[in-house]
Amino acid sequence: MKAWQFYTLEDWRLEEVPDPKPGPGEVVLRIRVVQPSVTEVIRRNLGPTTGVDKLAALIRDKAPVRLFGHEYAGEVVAVGKGVTTFKQGDRVAAIRSRPPCRQCGFCLSGQEEMCHKGPLVGQEIPGCFAQYAALPVECLMKIPDSVSFQEGATVQPLHTCMASVICANIPIGETIAILGQGIIGTGIMQIARASGAGTIITSDIRDTNIKLSKQLGADHVINASKDDPVAAIRKLTGGTGPTIVFDAASGSPEQGLSGFETFKQAVDLVRDGGRVVQPALVSGPLPVETTQVRMKSIQLIWPGGIPRHYEEHIVHLLATGRLNPKLAINKTVQGIDKVPEAFTITGNKAAYGAINPCQIIMS
Repeated sequence: MKAWQFYTLEDWRLEEVPDPKPGPGEVVLRIRVVQPSVTEVIRRNLGPTTGVDKLAALIRDKAPVRLFGHEYAGEVVAVGKGVTTFKQGDRVAAIRSRPPCRQCGFCLSGQEEMCHKGPLVGQEIPGCFAQYAALPVECLMKIPDSVSFQEGATVQPLHTCMASVICANIPIGETIAILGQGIIGTGIMQIARASGAGTIITSDIRDTNIKLSKQLGADHVINASKDDPVAAIRKLTGGTGPTIVFDAASGSPEQGLSGFETFKQAVDLVRDGGRVVQPALVSGPLPVETTQVRMKSIQLIWPGGIPRHYEEHIVHLLATGRLNPKLAINKTVQGIDKVPEAFTITGNKAAYGAINPCQIIMS
């Protein structure tokens, strides 16, 4: 089969490698659709994010290695020993990037979703920028025929959206704000709506994302390139600010994200006693005055793992049309040889008008 292999983070090659065989507790997938995450793009470009040093060490010790590719969908072609939940022909999508280690305190206490010790798909486990991949069953979720492989490839990032909504603990009918309307922001908006949120106010700086937010049902959408989102959202909430603000736009400015600007806006904007949820993976010290957080009694929340029944609910929302990532999938390329092009588009979303990461439709 063909797979992308890394000799350094700058030197990656499409090569013929042996077909994978499933180990115990694994299945082999034929990869149908795969997409690079923004974090993977930043890491490959040696940008400012976590994990770059770990990848460099992995390459140094084991090159060539099959890095990246933890957002994918495909069909089962082989089943390993002990696997009873999947069979040949099943259509599946990635739901987690890390199986549980079975040895840490979380795993031993029944909280496997909180495990941070297991190996990662795209690092210790060869990733899915390949025609086939052997993957742990804990990382996979069946998808029905009504959910396309393209939609399936978005399930793993939607895991972050579901986790963000759960940890926000949104009261029924509550007004919320979401800063940033890319794939994470729009996912949070739709799951929050399905979970009982009332008025939803969103903001973004890109016309494409603003249009999408309106199409997906935001009650108010602020164009943050023209209007101050803090002032505009305060006005819409009677001057007090919303109880819950999601910052879905922080991250590397090189990838078209806000740096920490939207995080600071969220802290300014949220009402006293409110909650700021930060789903993005950002690096560096938080540029927030701690006395402001303390005096406003703000809770700063970062989402973690979620139990299996919530993961199943993501697929249920997709299958019933209450979660619709299709409108965000506006850039695709055809064939495994186009993986570098997909990385380029995903790393320059604003220039290419992309919302979701660019998907590779495997031939």
